[in-house]
Amino acid sequence: IMAGDELLGLISMMRPRTVARTFLQRDLQIAVAISHQAALTIQRMRLLGLAEAQEQVHRMLLKFVSQHEAESLLDFYSKNGYLPGLKEERVTVLFSDIANSASLAEHGGLREYAQILDSFYRIASEVIFQNGGTIKYLSSGIMAVFSHEILPDTERRAVEAGREMIMRMKPTGSLAEASQSNIIGVSINTGQAMVGYVGGEQRVEFNAIGDTVNVAYHMQEYARSFRILAGIETVAALDEVYQHKFFRTIYLRGRESPVDIHEILPE
Repeated sequence: IMAGDELLGLISMMRPRTVARTFLQRDLQIAVAISHQAALTIQRMRLLGLAEAQEQVHRMLLKFVSQHEAESLLDFYSKNGYLPGLKEERVTVLFSDIANSASLAEHGGLREYAQILDSFYRIASEVIFQNGGTIKYLSSGIMAVFSHEILPDTERRAVEAGREMIMRMKPTGSLAEASQSNIIGVSINTGQAMVGYVGGEQRVEFNAIGDTVNVAYHMQEYARSFRILAGIETVAALDEVYQHKFFRTIYLRGRESPVDIHEILPE
């Protein structure tokens, strides 16, 4: 059973010892016809399986990445049968979380806490995807990665995403809304990182690791409430439209060099 030059299977025709006649040309023709039909069936099932697998991967990817990147990853998957692993690239990383999540979890109802997180995740996902980033959900926050290989202006996109998230989460001024607000902050850093998908055949997960990511993660604790803090490389890549000021120098445990961070001012 052949598909082009690929051997898919073998058909064996056997004659019982009690039958005296030999195989005829008609028997060969039947075998050839069966092999052709079998080859078509096998190829059709393969294509259906591949299409179903691609659709499943596509649906999964759209939960974590933008439409453009989902299509790029799906193309990679269809050619290789797996998602790209960790590789070094230049990225802009954004972190944001709900500052009072521990208190909410302790004193608020479980259902209310889940609703708050769900609302934050939905807002963050929508904003990050609109700006072409990839998102990873954390316990009470998110990490977003904007790839320089895909986007030409990742720093601007990250800042715009941060501003949009703060605008949609920050209270407008009413006492009722202020009492129900959940404080967030945004930290952004640019540099080299290992980015890709990790895991096994049953489950894969997007991740980014490296010093750039670690610095951005620790910066966010200084971003509350409703600040956008950025590292030097991020600030250097922004144009004059984005006003900023020096915020402070921080020292991270285990890291020899201090980190200068700037605050991106509101529009």
